[in-house]
Amino acid sequence: MKLYKYRSIKNKETFNYYLKALSEGYLWFADIKSLNDPSDSMIYYNKEKEEELFQAYISKNKPKIYRTFIKRLYSKVPQIEKSIDPITDDQLLAIEDMMNNGTFNNLLFNSGATDEDITNFETAHKDVQRQFQQHEDMFRKKLEPIFAFNDTYRHNIKVFSMSDSFDNKHLWNEYAENYGFCIEYDSDLITDEMKDLMDLNPVIYSDKRDHFSWLPLFLLAFQLENKEILKNELEQNLRNQLLLKGMTWSKEKEYRFFSNGGNKVYANIVTGIILHKNILGTKEANQLIKLANDRKWILYSWDNNSRLVSYQSNISDKDK
Repeated sequence: MKLYKYRSIKNKETFNYYLKALSEGYLWFADIKSLNDPSDSMIYYNKEKEEELFQAYISKNKPKIYRTFIKRLYSKVPQIEKSIDPITDDQLLAIEDMMNNGTFNNLLFNSGATDEDITNFETAHKDVQRQFQQHEDMFRKKLEPIFAFNDTYRHNIKVFSMSDSFDNKHLWNEYAENYGFCIEYDSDLITDEMKDLMDLNPVIYSDKRDHFSWLPLFLLAFQLENKEILKNELEQNLRNQLLLKGMTWSKEKEYRFFSNGGNKVYANIVTGIILHKNILGTKEANQLIKLANDRKWILYSWDNNSRLVSYQSNISDKDK
């Protein structure tokens, strides 16, 4: 797949950075916070909606949660762990209800339990409640920085953006200022060694932002649902949030790579340079032409009227 990045040469210092990246064979991944859309790659999180989702899940799956937690808590006490399995969900709920209203001790006593047995059970019950609260508090504490993703982890993300076409007049005007060039990349040249380029995604354009839920993380932590399904769901939802931009940006037809590493990502995937007709004859254009000839990249010129023509030029040493 061919993808394109538009550059202006009006700022000579910035152009030198572009030329350096092309010469040395790396892509410059920009910091998220430097992008022109302040809401770019933000996670839309609604605390009230999240609490509703958690409460709905817990209410619907209370026996499963209770059973799972008790078995994990007593995983080193086989006789207790095994005794949980035969108890039905309805029985678990009934036991919980009796424990909450104080009638369970009478049931134990009428079943032949001694005062010591009841005391031991009450101690175990309080231990379960305390352990559950401690785990819940610990889990919430670990999630706090994740809930604050937009102010924490987001700033560590780097992005490299491209467009799917070389004839986008909006991009020629907006990013090349009709006085620049366009770099052609070929995603088919990406190799397994280029780890940061393994996940190429088109940007999703919509003015509607869905709530992003961290509930799958909770379920993963307590092993309450299928691990692989939860991981895939979480990754897909997170990717969709990071790729979402408003409809006003849709004319850019953007594709992007994400990285958590450094800004420089070395990858020889450039296949061509397209020069705007307005820069032909400039020192910068001649430098690009020489580099393209040296690297055997395809060279084109663009006349802003949807015409792309193969460009050949013999430049003298003084123009290089």
